[in-house]
Amino acid sequence: MKRRSFLKTLGITGASAMLPLTLGGCTSAAQRVNQLLGDKKNPPNIILMVTDDQGFGQFDFLPESYNKTVLAERYVSERYAVDLDAAIHASRSAMPTLKKLAVDGVRFSNAHVTHPVCAASRTGIMTSRYPHQFGIYNNDDVKPGVPLEETFLPEVFQNNGYRTGAIGKWHLAKVRKEAVKGSTSRDYHDNSIIWAEEGYRPTDRGFDYFFGFHASGVSSYNSPTWMRNGELAESKGYMTDQMTDEALAFIRSVKKDQPFFLYYAHAAPHIPLTAMAPEKYLGRFNTGNQEVDNYYASIAAIDDSILLLMNELEASGRADNTIFLFMPDNGGVADSPMPQNGLLTGNKGSLMDGGVHIPLVAWGKSLPKGMIYDGLVSTMDLMPTLLAASGLNQPTSLDLDGVNLLPHLSGKNPSDPHDMLFWAGPRAFHWGEPNDDFWSDYFEYVSGRSESDIEPSSPHLEKYSTASWSVRKGKWSLHWWQNDNQVRLYDRTVDPAETNDIASKHPALVNEMMMGIKRWIKDKPEPAVWGQQYFRELKNSLLQP
Repeated sequence: MKRRSFLKTLGITGASAMLPLTLGGCTSAAQRVNQLLGDKKNPPNIILMVTDDQGFGQFDFLPESYNKTVLAERYVSERYAVDLDAAIHASRSAMPTLKKLAVDGVRFSNAHVTHPVCAASRTGIMTSRYPHQFGIYNNDDVKPGVPLEETFLPEVFQNNGYRTGAIGKWHLAKVRKEAVKGSTSRDYHDNSIIWAEEGYRPTDRGFDYFFGFHASGVSSYNSPTWMRNGELAESKGYMTDQMTDEALAFIRSVKKDQPFFLYYAHAAPHIPLTAMAPEKYLGRFNTGNQEVDNYYASIAAIDDSILLLMNELEASGRADNTIFLFMPDNGGVADSPMPQNGLLTGNKGSLMDGGVHIPLVAWGKSLPKGMIYDGLVSTMDLMPTLLAASGLNQPTSLDLDGVNLLPHLSGKNPSDPHDMLFWAGPRAFHWGEPNDDFWSDYFEYVSGRSESDIEPSSPHLEKYSTASWSVRKGKWSLHWWQNDNQVRLYDRTVDPAETNDIASKHPALVNEMMMGIKRWIKDKPEPAVWGQQYFRELKNSLLQP
């Protein structure tokens, strides 16, 4: 497939197809209202793509993420140390297809996941509910599986005539682990097979077809744990290429008169990334550090997957009737290259913006073109929004926390989709700068470079981490950490790094936001696995007189 064939669908041809893109303008409110009507007679195809631990600054989403004065002062691990300009260039050039979709579609500049770690975040996407509603406050809480009484997004589409497919990472199931006989690898991606228990498999929760892996990761090559509809599948080549082949095959298998919902959850750029990507991706980068080149090569492979999917949609006449969405599942990790999370502070595992604020892109039918939307948005909003865009009613039996974004995008409803959004869970530094020594030792261990047979242990795992809560209201963020029992308020428009605490200057606003989370936390159950004592102290910090 040629890159330019899809670019023509965006009206980008000739020399302009190769030029850097600037921010697009917004369509008028009247135009947008006409565009945002659901089409029950000709419902759109939907592709929801999720990447794994990709930082806010590791995709050219908004130019302000690349403030070199700020980034030059940020931490970067020894493994990924490189000239800052080279790292920024790698980030800005890695995903040209996605950049063009973002500029032509909607960029949600104030979008958030429900939790800063993989499984808990994906729970919010799939259920359109705060995962805290059913005892999920971190990854460990998903080990018993997302409760079976919760309805998943694909179930609703499946019940309305859609063909549904899931490719890639699941991480929402109760699982069992089987050792690979004869394996000498130290990497759990290579030495174990992960089976999902009955009832928790993707095909039990609304998907007609599944190819992928049930737990947190997969080997770049020769994975022993690929699954196809609950059965072991052969590993063929590079992980992203194999998943993309499966995604294309799924689309081609769907009759053209039937709409489809495809959930494509990439494994990249989740570390440790011990194996090199194919040269067709690796050769695009020359930062001076092969580890940085390899990291961005894994992201370039994702961009090529988008291009191949879009070319297939165009060739089959479905591009004009498809909605495409892109998002990372949470913030990036500290053991990754600049620009990491851009100007945002915190990493995966943190309730600060670096952990939960994500670049969300939406493109296609029923959506505005060239729009940057700054209203307060959650990934819980995907289900009601996609149902509305498809002309489908939300089942009355579902008590969702997400809202339909279409009236807000059209201008029909000028208010923010959410007055406030809430978070609660461990303040985990497992993926942050304080755990640098662990990640350095772990990479040496799993790559076989360390002579020691003892696997390094992390002192900052979620299960050892004390409590935190957080609130977002428009441009404001409010944080509480158990270790010092203080609240901190930040204006994220002028202080995106959340470094200048102005709580003392806005006592009424602090009180309003605290009252909001008090009401929210009051009926939340205890965590399924995470420390009960930490959770009780979290609740007491809010509910005790």
